[in-house]
Amino acid sequence: MARRRRGTPRSSLVIWLLLGLPIVAIAAVVLLFDPNSLKPRISAAVERALGRTLEMRGPIHIALSLMPALDAEDIHLGNPTGFSRPDLATLGHARAELALGPLLRGRIEIARLVVTNPDVMLETNAQGQVNWRLAKPEAPASGSAAAAAAAAAAPAVPELSRFGVHSLRIVGGRLAWLDARDGVSRVADISRLDMTETESPEPGLSATAAMTVAGHAVTMTAELGTLSQLMAADDATPWPLQVVLRTEGTRLAASGKVAHPLEGRGYALTLDASAPELGAAGALFGVALPALKDVSATARVSDASGAPVLGQLAAHAGPSALMLGWRHLTLDRLEVSTPALDQPVHAEMEGALEATPVRLTAELGTLQTMLDGAPLPLSVSLGAASSVLSVQGSLATLQSLGGATVAVSLQVPDLTALSRIAGQALPPVRDLGFDARLGEPEGAPGTGLMISGAKLTLPQADAAGDLTVTFAPRVSVQGQIASQTVNLDALLQMLAAVPPAAPAVASQPSVAATGAATPSAPPAETAPDSPGLDAVDADLKLSIGELRWRGLTAQAVAAHAVLSAGQLALDPVTATLPAGRLDGRMTVASLARGAGLSLGLSASGVPLKPLMGLLDLPDDDSGTVELSADVTAAGMTAQAIRASLTGRLGVAVTDGELDNRLLGRLGELLRATRLPVDLLTGAPAGRTRFRCMVLRSDLTRGAGSVGPLVLDSARLLVQGAGTVNLGDSTIALRLRPMLRTGGPGIVVPVRVSGHLSQPTVATDAAGASLEGFSVNGLLRNPLATLGNTLTGERGGDACGPAVIFARGARPGGK
Repeated sequence: MARRRRGTPRSSLVIWLLLGLPIVAIAAVVLLFDPNSLKPRISAAVERALGRTLEMRGPIHIALSLMPALDAEDIHLGNPTGFSRPDLATLGHARAELALGPLLRGRIEIARLVVTNPDVMLETNAQGQVNWRLAKPEAPASGSAAAAAAAAAAPAVPELSRFGVHSLRIVGGRLAWLDARDGVSRVADISRLDMTETESPEPGLSATAAMTVAGHAVTMTAELGTLSQLMAADDATPWPLQVVLRTEGTRLAASGKVAHPLEGRGYALTLDASAPELGAAGALFGVALPALKDVSATARVSDASGAPVLGQLAAHAGPSALMLGWRHLTLDRLEVSTPALDQPVHAEMEGALEATPVRLTAELGTLQTMLDGAPLPLSVSLGAASSVLSVQGSLATLQSLGGATVAVSLQVPDLTALSRIAGQALPPVRDLGFDARLGEPEGAPGTGLMISGAKLTLPQADAAGDLTVTFAPRVSVQGQIASQTVNLDALLQMLAAVPPAAPAVASQPSVAATGAATPSAPPAETAPDSPGLDAVDADLKLSIGELRWRGLTAQAVAAHAVLSAGQLALDPVTATLPAGRLDGRMTVASLARGAGLSLGLSASGVPLKPLMGLLDLPDDDSGTVELSADVTAAGMTAQAIRASLTGRLGVAVTDGELDNRLLGRLGELLRATRLPVDLLTGAPAGRTRFRCMVLRSDLTRGAGSVGPLVLDSARLLVQGAGTVNLGDSTIALRLRPMLRTGGPGIVVPVRVSGHLSQPTVATDAAGASLEGFSVNGLLRNPLATLGNTLTGERGGDACGPAVIFARGARPGGK
């Protein structure tokens, strides 16, 4: 049996030495080594690697643990000059636990780094410079005296590329963004961040974080290259990264490589984003975004050309309910894509606007064109119901029409189909077409809009012309519009087919509630409305080849409208009528300039029928009308304008027939004569022949003469004269109606007096004996001269002199 050997004292001593020497060494380091002596070396190494100052203001302690650990407090990483604060980042406390084995081999490896309450400010200053690009300072030229001196003076420090971090934890802290150009700032409060080294499938760092941004909880996961790869990254060996942010269903991801990560350049990344609602995602960044649902987007971003460049962009939005102005837009889908930076951007949209189907397709210029600020080509087609709007051309900017050169085409088969979009019933316009070119005024870019080659077509009318609108120093419109045919009757009939909007009903206390009905006050006199006259200048010429209105066909209608300094002038207004001509002018001043009015008119051969219909009188009439007017007025209210009316007005209708219903109204007026009204008016239906109807009035400041007044028909002759006062709306007329019975006429003079709205009629005994009625006497005293010139009662011509006078001729004229 073999004898068991015992350990010798010498072997036991070796074992104790092997176990105790490290402990003694660590204890000696703790007792004899001052870690604060490393501060200059660490700061120099950081400045050499990052080009930033590192200031360790707090003390460094060696912590007693199973592995060497260093505790440091109050650490500051400097900012370049020109930023809002001196530090890019500050650390409240940091503990670094060193791996003992690599340390013995001359390599510093941090097994675990714990950072408490870091404060990092990423900033863009007013000049557009950023503080997160960490560039190494340029080394002095090789072989120079400066290089030799720097090398001799530099302490022996380890390169940061020889450092390694196996695990990093951040507890608490803040990460902020600030853009001094617009004052926008964002803050992320960090709850925790953990980063550990991985070996599979490749060496790298894996990180997770939880933070709060604008009240939203955000989580982050990341797969990154190692710290040594970060420090040594270049164009040949870029630093890999893959980062994913998630918050309330929103996901933002970036993956790719960065050649110079510390300088923020040399990146080539794929961006991927998705959100259940874009509006909520925008709130995370403080940006107002539309409430699109089911949103996703992918893009490639790089700075290979020295500036950020997007490519391979694709965006999608699913069913969404939006507000477009004051209209509800129900979006079914939205797609935006471009295959490359130098390829056009394509967009498609389908949905419904106020329950009306809409669709849009667009081809825009390339992303490179947008980035370069060059004119942006576009081709857009917008369909709503059965209507289509097409826009082809280019824009200088997407934000405005500045630099626009586009062709616009609109086709509307049925305008009523767009009533829901308009928010009101639209007229039943069919087959509407519009084409025009939009651009800027020649020689004055950025000052307004020029519409050239505009053409509007309807079954009832057409128009073509050019307009130029400028916005400074005042809004000004200039141009000319020409039309071949305008059927105004058909247009008015079409507009009349639109049901009126329901009027707003103001709540009134009922009779039962108050016990008595409150009488309504008469409407107050208000100033005539002339909005916009003082805000706009205009110079427009209008011509119409043929105008149809109430059976009247006018040829060669022309008008010139000039609006300047609050005064509108229509001069001249001309037209060729079937049996005559119209020549007129009108000037209207705005309220700010006293609401002045000036009217001059000369017209002959105007059919009577449309005028009677316009006055809402029985219009089964025939005959031609001559109008002659030259009047002025001024005032701030309608009553003041009536009271200031000055000038003359003459109306003469000859050789026509009157609707018997109109004569019936006259018979009711003349019942006070006790004449047989049935004989006076004839049958209720049918028409009565007349030779003339004449009226002349001369006014000065709203008051003046009325006369001669003549109606000469087969059954009735009425002659008279009098006065009118438009200031107080009163009238005083003496009429001599004569009923023609085949023998001597029956004449019963009457007086018409009182308020214009409700005049009183009474027999005039004194009027039966008046003599000496003449035009000269009428001008001197119209009430005292109803005498021997009443030739119509004696078989003479009552119409001829009266018509001449109504045309504007003076006594003795022709």
